[in-house]
Parts: sequence; C-alpha cells; structure tokens
Amino acid sequence: MQVFLQTKGLSLESLQEPDFRFPLKWLNELVPKNNAISRPVLAYQFGDMVRLTSQGNLSLVFMTSPNIRESLESSRFIALQSNVVSILFRESESAGYLFIDISSGSRFLDQIILFYCFAAIRRLMIAVTGLNPVCNMRVTFEKPVDFDLIVPDVRGHWSFSQPTNCLIVEKSFLDSRSLFADPIEYIVAKRACEKELATLNETRSISDMVCKLMVHDGIWEQAKAAEYLHVSKSTLKRRLAQQGVSYSALLTEVRKKQAAQLLTASDASVQVIAAQLGYRDQSNFSHAFKKWFNLSPSEFIHDHRKGDGS
Repeated sequence: MQVFLQTKGLSLESLQEPDFRFPLKWLNELVPKNNAISRPVLAYQFGDMVRLTSQGNLSLVFMTSPNIRESLESSRFIALQSNVVSILFRESESAGYLFIDISSGSRFLDQIILFYCFAAIRRLMIAVTGLNPVCNMRVTFEKPVDFDLIVPDVRGHWSFSQPTNCLIVEKSFLDSRSLFADPIEYIVAKRACEKELATLNETRSISDMVCKLMVHDGIWEQAKAAEYLHVSKSTLKRRLAQQGVSYSALLTEVRKKQAAQLLTASDASVQVIAAQLGYRDQSNFSHAFKKWFNLSPSEFIHDHRKGDGS
C-alpha cells in the first residue's frame, strides 16, 4: 500500500487528511498489483482507518448529534459526497437497520466499497460513543475465502448471500449519547446538509427523480409521477427511454428493494407493506415477491425480521 501511495505522491498519513478522497479508479490499479491482499481485506483496512474530523457539515452532523440514532439517520447525506452510495436508516421495535446500496456499475468495485462502508461506519460509531457495539452485517456477496482473517475484532455476526446489504445494531445502542453532542452545531450542520441535498436533487436525472417520488412520496403510478414532474406521460416515457430505462423497470427495481427493506426492518404487516408499495391487492404483491426472492413475504419475515443477523 505504501509503495502504491508513493507513486501518487502520497503517504499513509494522507489517507487521514479531512479533504482527502481516494479515487475509485485507483482501486482498479491497486488490487491487481497486490495479489496477497484480497478485495474485502483491502477495503476493510481502508474503512477501519477512518477517523473523526470536524471538517465538513456531514462530519459535523454525525459527530454532534444527540445520540447514535440521529448519527445513523444522517448517513443519508452521504449522497453529498458520493453518487454511487446511498444509505437509508430504518428502525423497528427490536433493532436499527442501516441499508447500504452500491451502484458503481462494477461488481468488483461494489464489493470493495461495501466492505469499506461497513468498517468505516462501525469505526465512527465507536469513536462517537466510546462503545464497541454488536454489529450484525448482512451482505449480498458470497463469503470471501479468507474472510475470517479480516474482522477478528468485530463483535457480531456476518451473513452472506443475503437479499440486502444491511448493518444491524441493537435497539438499546441507538440511545447511546454522542461524546461530542452539541445541539447548536448539530442543527446548523444538518440544515446546511438539507440545503445542499435539495440543491443536488434539482440536478438529478429524470430516472433519479422518478425513483425519489416512489421511495419518498409514495408515487407509484406513471401518470401521477408525470404530473408531479410537470411533464406529460409521453414526455416522461421518452425522457426515460433516452436514459435506456422504462418506468416499469424502475417500478420493479424500487419495489423489490423497498419490499426487502420493509419486511426486514418494519414491524408492519404484509398487507400494510403491500399498500405502501402501491399494490391494491396483497395477493399481487405476494406473487411478485415470490418471483423476486423465491420466498413468500411471510417466509421472508421469518428468516430476516430478526436483529441477530442470522
């Protein structure tokens, strides 16, 4: 690693500088040259080097929040720093769930970014609270051969080949107070992040805006989405086609992802979740879900609606 960084005019200390960003393209250069280091090992090592900093509004929100619940909720602002990572926090009666979605366009990079995120978030939670929480991780990838060498210090359980990428923490840990809590700093930094995110949303592609309407506003019908976007239905269809996608494809993708998250981290019934996803008939939702995951919604709940990561 040190040799590689030297070719870029950097050092290991450079990685800890507040404004430093490690370009994704460097990972493509780095990994093939280091056959002794597997992708997850490399990614986890990077993530575990993350340190708290008061530089930037995102860091300030995470640090100065009143408790770790608010810190995890603020992870959604990661969109201000990365256009390939999205994080969503959900809470049930038994646990807190941080869903991590990676879309770099490369399975190789997705795996690296995901393990980096798991390690970095865990390290930041320890730094903010002074506690070492039990973290259960669910990963969509297969288990790496040498994985047991990667995380000997992690308290928790890892599950692989899962339907979602998710970090789970115990409900009681969510109330843990931040060592750096500052109500005024928190409010100011959060408002700044909200403003930046709103500005960013205005520049998003039409497909991103459609997905946002589905996820955040519960707009599932194409005609209604077109109305909200102030375009005709035919114009919306044409603009999506220019991006190589269709409304029905986006609808299926979002519903599938949201269904897995809600059935995992929500205490709501299958009927309620089906309605939240725009299904008028629960049986239609159940049929679609069975097609996606080869499990009925009730079977999925039995296997995944637990806080133990198994």
